[in-house]
Amino acid sequence: MISVLILIVAGCVTGGLGLQSWSEQPRYQEVNPEGSVVMPCVVAMKKGECRWEKDGNPVGMYPTKYEWAGSPEKGDCSLRILDANLEYDDGVWQCQVTPSSFLTKDSLISEGAELVVREPPNNVMIQRVGDAGKDIIAAAGEDLELECIALGANPPAKLSWLADGQSIASGHVQDDKRQGENQRTWTSISRLTLPVSKADNGAKIRCVATHPAIDESISTESPLVIHYPPSVKIETSPLDNLEDQKEQATLRCKVDSNPPAAILWRKEGLEGIFSPEQEIVFSPVTRHTAGLYSCQAENQLGMSKPDYVELNVKYGPQILSVGPTKLISAQLYNKTVLTCEAEGNPPPQYQWLQMLPTGEVRIRASHQQFVIENVTYDYQGEFACEATNEINGERRKVQSDPVKVEVTGAPQVIRYKAREMVNVAIGADAALEVEFCANPKSNQSWHLNRGNGNKLILATGSGNGRFLAETIKNHPNRPDCYISILKINGAHPSDSHTYELRLSNQHGVDSHTIHLAVKEHVAQEYLIAVVIGCIITGLLLILLTIYLVKADKCCCSKSTSHGNKKDCKPNDLESDKTDLESTHSSNMSTANHHEKQVIPPDALYSTNEKMIKNNAGYISYEAVFNDSKESLRPDLISSNLNRTNSSSGDLNVQRVSYNDLCFPKTSNYGSMKKKSRHQQFIVQQLRNHQQQQSYPDHHQQHQYPRRHIYVHEPCN
Repeated sequence: MISVLILIVAGCVTGGLGLQSWSEQPRYQEVNPEGSVVMPCVVAMKKGECRWEKDGNPVGMYPTKYEWAGSPEKGDCSLRILDANLEYDDGVWQCQVTPSSFLTKDSLISEGAELVVREPPNNVMIQRVGDAGKDIIAAAGEDLELECIALGANPPAKLSWLADGQSIASGHVQDDKRQGENQRTWTSISRLTLPVSKADNGAKIRCVATHPAIDESISTESPLVIHYPPSVKIETSPLDNLEDQKEQATLRCKVDSNPPAAILWRKEGLEGIFSPEQEIVFSPVTRHTAGLYSCQAENQLGMSKPDYVELNVKYGPQILSVGPTKLISAQLYNKTVLTCEAEGNPPPQYQWLQMLPTGEVRIRASHQQFVIENVTYDYQGEFACEATNEINGERRKVQSDPVKVEVTGAPQVIRYKAREMVNVAIGADAALEVEFCANPKSNQSWHLNRGNGNKLILATGSGNGRFLAETIKNHPNRPDCYISILKINGAHPSDSHTYELRLSNQHGVDSHTIHLAVKEHVAQEYLIAVVIGCIITGLLLILLTIYLVKADKCCCSKSTSHGNKKDCKPNDLESDKTDLESTHSSNMSTANHHEKQVIPPDALYSTNEKMIKNNAGYISYEAVFNDSKESLRPDLISSNLNRTNSSSGDLNVQRVSYNDLCFPKTSNYGSMKKKSRHQQFIVQQLRNHQQQQSYPDHHQQHQYPRRHIYVHEPCN
C-alpha cells in the first residue's frame, strides 16, 4: 500500500513539474514462430525520443519487421514485431526515452521484458539413466531409473509419464536447462524411479511432451525388458491308464523365463541329465519307462524350482523267485515256510495252491509267505505260488513252477476217515479198513483180541483161519499214504471184539482200534415196512384229530338229569362266537285249561309256524321263516306255556325252550338246508313225542298263535 502511495505521489510531482513518466512498460510475452506481437511502451508527458533495445543492442524500425504499434508523438512507443523469429526476436527487450531536454534529467529506461519466440521440441526420447541403449532392460525386483529427454524447445516442454496407458503421478522430477550459452532453446529432462517385477516385462512406458507452440503433444514409447529367473510347469498327455507296450505318453516342460533358459530333464534313480529337450515322447511306454521325472530350467539369473510328474506304467505280474528250494523236506509236526516274490503294477496279490493227485487244486494261503506251523501228511505234494493283479478291469495272473514238499515222520492214521465201529450180519464177510500215511513206509500189524486172554497178531500179507491181513495198498490220491485191510470171512458172534492196527517206523508209532459187532441180519424190507407203518399211523392220527375238531365232538357233554342244559366249553378256534340267547316266552291271560304242547319237528329249521287243526283232527303247520340265530337243544324240556285260543279260550301247553337244543358246529343252524344225521335224529324224536299227545275235540277249532324260534350261535 505504501509503495502505491509513493508512486502516486511521484506521478503527481512529476506531472506537476512536466517530467516524462511511464504509463506502461514492456512485459513478458510469448509468440509463435512467424507470428506477430506488440511490446507495450507508453510514456506520459513524453517529450524525448523513444528507442528499443534487445539484449542491450539498439533496434531500429524496419518496415515488415519492426514497426511502431502506436503514435510515439503522443507517448505510445509500443513496438510491433512481425514475422517473429527465434534467432532475431527472442530475447530481453527494453524501451528507452531520451530526456525532454539536455537540461532535464527525465530519461526513461524500462525493465527488461522477455519476448519468447516459441519453438516446439524437436526430439523426445526415453532411456535408462546413464544408458543410451535402445532397449530398456532391468532385472525383476530392482528399482529402474528412467529419463525422458525433450530437446530444442522454447520455452521448455512439460513432460509426463504413463505405463500401459495409466498415468504415473509420482516418482519423477523435471529439470530444464539451455542447450548452450548462446542457445535460445531448452533441454528438458524428467527422471522416473520405477520398481519393476516379472509382471512388468513387456510393459509400455510412454513419455509425453506438451508445448504451447503445438496443438498436439509429442510422445515416445519404449517397452520394458525385465529379466527374471525361470519357472517351469510340466504338461502331459493323459496318464491314467498306461499299460506296458500299449499306450503312448508325452511329457512337455513349459518354461517361463527371460532371457530364455536351458531345460534339464532328470529321472529318479538315474545319474545326470535324462534329456535337454522341451518335450519327451514315449511310444509306447514300457515298465522301464515308469518312474518319477523332474524338469528344471536355468538362465543367467538362476535355476528354477523343479516340477515333477510320475509315470505309472501298469503291467501284469511276473514271478521272480519261489522257494526256498524246489524240493523241501519237512519234518512231521514241525514248522515250514514257503516263500514267493513277484513283481507287477499294481502290486500283485498272492495265493498258495496245492495240486492234489486227483487233479483238484486247494487254496492253502493268501499271503506272500506260506507258513505251515504244524506239518502233517496233508501238506505232502506240490505247491505253486499264484500272483494276480488287475489292469483296466482285466485280471492278470501267473503261476510259479511247482515246489515239492516231502513230509517225513512217524506214521499217522487219517482219523477223519477211520471208522471206530463196524456192524456186520452173522455169516457175512467183514472188512476192517484203515488209511494212514508214513514216510518212510511203516511196519503194520493187526492185533486181534479173541477173549480169554488169547491174542492173535497178523502181519500184513498173512492170515489165520478166517482172518486175513491183506497186503498193504498205496493210497490212490495221496503220496506216501496207504490202506491196510483186515478181512474176516463168515463173521461169527464170537468175532465181536476190538481189532487194533499198529504202525511204526524209525520216527515213531501210531495205532487205531476198530470194534466189530456181529449181529443177526435184519431184512431191509422189514425195516422199510416198519417205517411206512409209522408214517401211515401218524397221518391217521392227524386226520382223526382234524375230524373231531370240525365235528365239535369234544366241546359238549350231556347232563345226567333231564331238563338241564349241556355243559359247553369254548373252542379257541371259534372266533365268531355269541352268547346263548334265551327264547321268548309269551305269558298270556288264560283260563284254567292247560295242555302240554310238543314242538313240531319242522321248528328245528328256524321257521315261525302257524299250527292249525283241521276238521280231520290233524294239525297242519304254516311255516314262517325266522332269520334269528339261536341254538336248539336236542333234548326236550317241558315248560308251561299259556297260549290264547281265539275261539275257545285258553289252552295250556308245555313249551320246550329252544336254548335247550344245541346243534353241533357242523349243522346248518336251523336253515332249510340238508339236515345232518344228528338233526334228523332229534326231529324223529320230536315227532314220536307229538303223536303221543292228545289234542282237544277236533270239532272245536283252536287258533294257535304264531310261534317264534330263535337260533343262536352253536356251542364250540
